[in-house]
Amino acid sequence: MADLGLDDSAHDTGRTGEKKKIVIAQITFAYFNDQVITWLRKRGALIKTEKYELLNELNDEIDEGIKD
Repeated sequence: MADLGLDDSAHDTGRTGEKKKIVIAQITFAYFNDQVITWLRKRGALIKTEKYELLNELNDEIDEGIKD
């Protein structure tokens, strides 16, 4: 992993002047979120057009959908 440019003095143990090696893990993840994106686009359109009754119905649908 490439050096992240951390200051060496931050790694000093304070006892012998030795440096501790710090390792940072990188994590990348993804998941299928096409349904979430569809809901959010529809939700945005309903808010923009002030269709709050339909918005409440969609919110319920989203709540149920993310529980599955």
